[in-house]
Amino acid sequence: MDRKTVQPTEAANHWLETGNDALLIATMHAHVRFVGEILGILDDGDIGHEELKNLANERFALGWSSLDQLRRRTNWLRCAKLVELRFDNKLAITNAGRSFLKSVELADPTKLPHSQQLTTDQPVEIAEASEATQAILANLDEVTLKSRKFTLGYIPKGANGDAIASLQALVSCAMPSVSRKDLYTFCQTEFGSKESSIAATVTMLRGTGLVEQTGLDVFAATEPARAWINSSDHLELARILHSNILFFGEILESLADSDRAPSLAAYASQMYGMPREDVSGIRTRLQILRGCRLIEEISYARFRLTPLGDAFKETIPLLPPEAGRSAEPVTSQSEANALTAGEALAQEISTASKDSANPTRFENAIASAFEYLGLDARRDGSPGNTDVIVAVPFGQTRMKLIIIDAKSSASGVVREQQVNFDTLREHKKKHGADQVAVVGPSFAEDRIRKRAEEHGVTLIGAEFLAEVLRRQSDSPLAPHELVGLFDPKQQEQLKSTWGRATREASLLTHVMNLLIRESSEVDMFLGGGLSVEHIYLILRGEMESKPDPQEIEKVLALLASPLIRGVAQRGKNYFALEAADVTALRLESLARALRQVTIMLE
Repeated sequence: MDRKTVQPTEAANHWLETGNDALLIATMHAHVRFVGEILGILDDGDIGHEELKNLANERFALGWSSLDQLRRRTNWLRCAKLVELRFDNKLAITNAGRSFLKSVELADPTKLPHSQQLTTDQPVEIAEASEATQAILANLDEVTLKSRKFTLGYIPKGANGDAIASLQALVSCAMPSVSRKDLYTFCQTEFGSKESSIAATVTMLRGTGLVEQTGLDVFAATEPARAWINSSDHLELARILHSNILFFGEILESLADSDRAPSLAAYASQMYGMPREDVSGIRTRLQILRGCRLIEEISYARFRLTPLGDAFKETIPLLPPEAGRSAEPVTSQSEANALTAGEALAQEISTASKDSANPTRFENAIASAFEYLGLDARRDGSPGNTDVIVAVPFGQTRMKLIIIDAKSSASGVVREQQVNFDTLREHKKKHGADQVAVVGPSFAEDRIRKRAEEHGVTLIGAEFLAEVLRRQSDSPLAPHELVGLFDPKQQEQLKSTWGRATREASLLTHVMNLLIRESSEVDMFLGGGLSVEHIYLILRGEMESKPDPQEIEKVLALLASPLIRGVAQRGKNYFALEAADVTALRLESLARALRQVTIMLE
């Protein structure tokens, strides 16, 4: 009935009132593929599950590789006494099944979409792109196509689950503009959204190019998005999303080889440089492409190109397969495969900062770097606008907005005349930003540093940003801690924060090692356990710097927590309960569970 309430349907109530199980099977047949059709096949003769599965795949294109889905259906049919399983493991239709068969209409496999051939005899007419959208498409070169966002993001959906209808409602809400508070109220009313999901919705709208931030906590539909709403032509939406999201229009080219979301996700990861096999994100892309009539579903979760889709893909620039994999190689392929994401981005920041012939590359690298660090970052770079906009959505009383000017230099040094501080001040006012930063390879002159300080602009060297990226994989900082990047006085504090994180990790290793050693060589006096005081006395001689007893207590509290369960406390003493590898596996399992949040938000 709504997001929190369910009730039986009229058909379910009718079944409960009459006790007639044929009504239940009829309802299943009306909503689920290949239920009544099983009876139609069995009416022609008895058959085993394996042969029935082959017929289901051959005639109805169900693509089943196991008997699981088939057995679920035949078990229901057997419970309803419409089918029986004989002693020779063959399925046979009963008299009740034959009677039921007369009351339902079966799907004709020859008339299903997968059996129909595409006809392209008639020319397909495609409305021209709006002027605003065409301007974006005209600037889509290979570098820009590679730099599109990996994730489409979280689209809140109403009762019908229609992603396009949701996007239409959200963009319309932002015409001419909307405050964050009013957008939250709208999402709560329209979609039943929680406050925690609003930040993800805003990130999605900005990342897809549908909405832009025009002031502090004020958003407005972009010009291309307004053109889409005013024209009601969903091909405009497809063009906008393709311009901003990696592997969107490319799906139209890829369906000839892969026609399901899982295989497309694997293909995108392998050939287009997607950082993971994002099946959920691919499903959302497919849903939107289907709503735009560019693809059609030929059987459950299998898709193919329509004549419109075939014609449309010729009108947009597409990233060639494998181009995304080889973007700006930072080292040999074998070494690149071994790089962490942070290390690869760090190398790209360092290299791109000196590629002055290709300033867009440095802008894209900066946006990717801050997105990797967990901030909401997007590249703008259009004439009259700042290069990169970064938002810090967590840990603040309100979202902080930071604008970044990217300055690449072949010499490796950014000079004073390269930075227009008056323009930066105008951009800060225009975007309602809290802080302004300039990122470049290095800033050697004292004068540029003095002028930056006078104008409240932070200078960030490429090597320092690269170091932040490398450190993030080992000693990750929270978004509110990373705000220190944009304050010269706090940049040094980041280094001490890294030191603390490294020290905590080292202490975790030493404490667990000590407890496991003690449990394997049980001391009659201590009984295999150690107190905080015992651990302190031992580790103050083993570690480079003396541990703090309070730090030891924090580590023990973590290891003994109900979710970790690697250590137990009895009295004052702590005891290891398992090998360190087992505890590590439990932590990795929790980490995988947290990563699912990203998928859920998409």
